[in-house]
Amino acid sequence: MTPSKVMEYYKGRYKQDAQKEFSKHWGWLVGDFMEGHRKTKKVAIKFWSYKKGKATHHSDKYQKRETEITFVLKGSMVGKVGDKKITLKAGDYILIPPGVKNNLAMKALSNVEGFCIKAPSYG
Repeated sequence: MTPSKVMEYYKGRYKQDAQKEFSKHWGWLVGDFMEGHRKTKKVAIKFWSYKKGKATHHSDKYQKRETEITFVLKGSMVGKVGDKKITLKAGDYILIPPGVKNNLAMKALSNVEGFCIKAPSYG
C-alpha cells in the first residue's frame, strides 16, 4: 500500500500575517474560510490586538457550534461573558462553550494582544 501524500507545512509570522489578512479575514490565520494550507475545518486561530483608548469594534456574539478559547499574551481588557463583566490580563485564558453570549474585547485597559482559538472551524 502506498502512503498518502502528506500536506506540505506552512510557516508564517503571526503578527505580520494577521495584519496582512486583516481587511479580508479580520486577523484570522487558520480556518475553514482561509485558502491553501491554512484552510481547515478542524480549528480556527486568530491573532488580535487592541490599543488602549481605541474602539475595539467588537460586539456581543455567541458561537452556535464552536468552543472558543482566548489567551491574553500582553496587557489587559474588560469583557463580558453572559451578563457578567470580567477583566482579562496577560497570562489569563478563558474557555467559552457553544451558546454562551460573550464580548471579550469591550474595552482595552492597556495595549493588549492575544490569540483566539475556535474548534471546529465553520466558514
